[in-house]
Amino acid sequence: MVYCQLTELRYSLNGISESQMDLLFSHLDRQESQVIVKRLSNRRTTLSPDDIVLEGMFSNTMIAALARAFPPPLSFKVEMTMGMEQLRRYCAFEWEPQQLLLCGISLLPYQTMQQMISFENAWHYLRLLTTTEAGSILKPMLAVKAKGLVALDRNYAEFILPLHRIDFLLAWLNQLAVKTVDLNWLSGTTGDLDEELLQSVGSIDQTRLPVLNTWVERTEASEDLDFEQLFSRVMVALS
Repeated sequence: MVYCQLTELRYSLNGISESQMDLLFSHLDRQESQVIVKRLSNRRTTLSPDDIVLEGMFSNTMIAALARAFPPPLSFKVEMTMGMEQLRRYCAFEWEPQQLLLCGISLLPYQTMQQMISFENAWHYLRLLTTTEAGSILKPMLAVKAKGLVALDRNYAEFILPLHRIDFLLAWLNQLAVKTVDLNWLSGTTGDLDEELLQSVGSIDQTRLPVLNTWVERTEASEDLDFEQLFSRVMVALS
């Protein structure tokens, strides 16, 4: 059962080669439903110097092709029929300047991450991710970059600065809609993820765990974060 439908993708034109553009438009030509392509150049609403936004209903074939040929998009938006409330269990902190924003989104539930890493609270976790190299070490366990967000609006979720392939993150959303994501699912033990997706996510480098533990200790007593400044870049995508 599919519980989320991809409705929007945003890429940086600076990171797309001519051959990739040809591939993109060849898939657009084969789409049964219409996909609208918009180019954004207003820096007040762009995540890169030159954004391209695709809006429409994307086929599974096109999603898989884009996931293989392109790096993770700058952002993507999905319409969710189930899983919106469950998704909130995977964030460290909910911020609501205008709309509901989820900060510190992990691939495992927040409580599971806390048990694994032994941070004190949500503020400690966010400091750890955004002010140290822990965000890099924990990349295989994160859904968005350390300074990325997930914005919720009615039955839509917008992932800003996602870390992984869109086909993997869509599979993850469908999984958490009906069942808690655990290490067995992420490791492929359950057989729900194919080898290609497992390799794309990777795993934590065990040799870097002592460094991670050091940063956990150093950020324990740090000052609280300025959310306006911390997430200033990603907020432009919501304007």
